[in-house]
Amino acid sequence: MKAIILLLSTLLFSTIGQSTCDDNHKAEKSAKMTKAAPYTKLIKVEGMTCGGCVKSLSAALKEIQLDEGIKFIVDINRVTIDYSAHKNLSTSELDKIQQQTENVIIKAKYKVVKDQV
Repeated sequence: MKAIILLLSTLLFSTIGQSTCDDNHKAEKSAKMTKAAPYTKLIKVEGMTCGGCVKSLSAALKEIQLDEGIKFIVDINRVTIDYSAHKNLSTSELDKIQQQTENVIIKAKYKVVKDQV
């Protein structure tokens, strides 16, 4: 009887440890996916659900000469924008361009979710 209890408790604790380990790896992978390069901004765009949305946003971003260096990740509602072409600008000028980008997305009838990225 003691052997069965010992065996069951060993199995239980090893399963708990494994799920925690798996959860940690998933969290690390998620964190790596959301990290951006120094001149790259990851923006969560609510309402971007299909290729038509991508086409619409792409056209809108051309207005501010950001048609290159843009990656759309529709399945997780993210837009990654590479600002490395503007790395010679001051921080305040770069912030202004990033704000302009968000304004264009909003003007195109999408919502920028700041606390989710």
